[in-house]
Amino acid sequence: MYFALKTVHLATVVGALFSLFFVSYLGWLAPERLRQPAVQRLTLANNGLLLASALALMWASGQYPFAQGWLTAKLLGFVAYIVLARVAMAPAVSTPLRAPAVAGSLACLIYIAWVARAHSATPWAI
Repeated sequence: MYFALKTVHLATVVGALFSLFFVSYLGWLAPERLRQPAVQRLTLANNGLLLASALALMWASGQYPFAQGWLTAKLLGFVAYIVLARVAMAPAVSTPLRAPAVAGSLACLIYIAWVARAHSATPWAI
């Protein structure tokens, strides 16, 4: 059961989260008539599946945020990613603000992956 949950969780992170983020961002660079609301809905569904699989993994493993520092770091990194991604994709945001928001979103994703791999909130200090 744990292995299946972990596989779903990793698939939503690696396969979908990165891909959907880039597709969504490229959609915002395209003319408005080419933007696909289906991509936005798919991104929301993927984030929901990611959160559900994370909760199931926590329950199955008995490891929880705020008890495990690295899980707290992943959770806070994911929240920061969502906020920055929303800024990057918001229609009212000017183009000069999009690039830093995209860079910040990608930095959050890289940090989350690094923390997950090292099981440490400060993986660079290992």
